[in-house]
Amino acid sequence: MSQFTKCSPLTECGVNLWENTEQIRYEIGVKGSGVYLTVAEGFKGNLASIPKFLWRWFPKRAAWDLPSHIHDQGYSCKGLPRSIYDREWRTGTFIRNEYSSDLYDVKLSAWKIWAAWASIRMFGWIYWRRA
Repeated sequence: MSQFTKCSPLTECGVNLWENTEQIRYEIGVKGSGVYLTVAEGFKGNLASIPKFLWRWFPKRAAWDLPSHIHDQGYSCKGLPRSIYDREWRTGTFIRNEYSSDLYDVKLSAWKIWAAWASIRMFGWIYWRRA
């Protein structure tokens, strides 16, 4: 079992709202890129805005909860282009420090990762403009 599935510092803190209980620092892109993003302890997000009717197939508390939370933080701060946050969510390579793993290592099927990423790319602009 990967470290990613064993250690998720997220707690539910409201209806469709999660908060990280510790600071999360991760590296974007390939290992050694030197580009880091930090999610401060206490950041609250809705885990990539998955609509309720899709929770049966894409449950909030699944292996992608942490990437989704980090993605939420990226959409909130807008420090990089939206496409980078979306790409990093899909590949899972942004978890390189304390949470070193990628989405395929935690047994998510490729079609679910692709479908979720396609949804983020198609509809994420709505949330990008709101944040």
